[in-house]
Parts: sequence; structure tokens; C-alpha cells
Amino acid sequence: MSNVTNTPESISTVFKVTAGVLIVSTLLDLISELVPISGLAWTWMVFYYLGFVVFAYLLYKTGETYHNARGSLNGAMVVLIISLILDLLLFLGLWFGWYLMFYTILGVIMLFAASILRGIAFTLVHVGFTKVGKKIGNPLYIIFGWADLLFLTIFWFTYEPVDDIVSTVGTYVNITLLALVAIVLFVKSNDIKQITAQPRLSPAAPQYGQTYQQYSSYQPPQTQQTQPTQAYVPPAAQSAKAFCSHCGGTISGEDKFCENCGAKVE
Repeated sequence: MSNVTNTPESISTVFKVTAGVLIVSTLLDLISELVPISGLAWTWMVFYYLGFVVFAYLLYKTGETYHNARGSLNGAMVVLIISLILDLLLFLGLWFGWYLMFYTILGVIMLFAASILRGIAFTLVHVGFTKVGKKIGNPLYIIFGWADLLFLTIFWFTYEPVDDIVSTVGTYVNITLLALVAIVLFVKSNDIKQITAQPRLSPAAPQYGQTYQQYSSYQPPQTQQTQPTQAYVPPAAQSAKAFCSHCGGTISGEDKFCENCGAKVE
């Protein structure tokens, strides 16, 4: 997703929406505990799982906007979804009387696995939100995440009537903690507006820590122009020397008469 849509304002809106859905879920859960009506229980179940699906979407959007927290928040999202799937299978198995009953070995294993995964998920939520900003994280996420495992462990190691009391107390404690988580999300929705989104680095424009000068296209060096070489003209051949046949005086090849005796050069 582009960071154009993942702004602190849009993340703040998702925080508020998630808080609203979770608040409705806790209210329906509380009413269904006091008034055991089948239709009301199904309505609560829809809002309960819808609230956590919206919460998972919140983790994804926040991780895409604040990249230093992406690893923790994406991990929390994946673990939370797995936990919800296990929890949903247990709920449907208990409701319809499938083989995944609450007291079967497979059901117990899935129940503890879902509780452990929920604790891991909300621990990562706290770590991821703290990386976004110190004001965004809150230890309440960790407390809510592991509270279910605590009461579940106590329930399986106690007997009647203590186990029924533990189950009832655990149910209302979880409702209260989830309501507090929703309130924290709503409050933090205003704080996250102050945290600037982190732009995504484009792979097409890597940064090397220094700039390089851009050179113009290569031009070969110009050679020094020299005066054109003149054609070599050999010196005029010296006139051949000869001797007068009458007096023996020296005459040139062009002379017709000897300068010494005046005789005609033959």
C-alpha cells in the first residue's frame, strides 16, 4: 500500500473504529452472560471476532505506516489470526457438539494453544506499538493477552466448586480487560496523530552516502594543428663543369664560348 493513504490521521481513524467495535463486543458479551439468549450470544460472537479482525487490520496498517514496527506488528497480526481460528473452531465445536468438545484432549490442547498464541500476539502488539512511539504502547496489552491463559490454567488444576468460580471470574476479568484495551486504543488514537509517518525508500534511488559529479558526454582531445608540410624541393642541381678543348680553362655547361680564350665550345 502507498504511504499516501497511510497517514497518521488515517491510522488514528482505524484506532477509533477498532475501539468502537471492541466496546460493542464487550457490552454484548456482558449482556449475554447476564441474559442467556441464543440470538444474543450469536450476535456477540459476530462482533467479538469482527473486533479482532479489525484489530488485525489495524496492526497491518500501522506496520505499513511506521516501518520500524512492521516486523513486530505483522508477527502479532499473524499469530492473532491463528489464535482466532483455533478459538472459533472451539466455539463452534462446543456450540454444535462436534468432536472438538471442551473436555476432549484435542479440545484442551487447542484451548491452551489458542490462549498461548493470544498472549504472544498481544505481547508483540505492545512491543510494536512501543516502537511506533513510547506513548502508543501500553502494558495492558500484555496483561490482557496472558490473562486468559492464567485463568485457564487455574481452572484445569482446581475442582468444583472452585473451578466454576474461577471460570466466572475469568470471564468477567477478560470482558473488563478487553474494554480497557478498547479505551486505550481510543485514547492512543489522538497521540498517534503527532507521530510522523515514515516514507518508504524507493529502490530506484539508492543512497550511497555521497554524491557524484555528473560528467558530460565524452569528447576526444583535440590534436594540435600543425602547419602543413611543404613539399620538399631539392636544390637545383649544380651545373656540370667542363674544360675548354683549346685552352683547358673551366667552362660551365651553359657556356657557348670559353671565357678564357673565346673559342667556341664544342
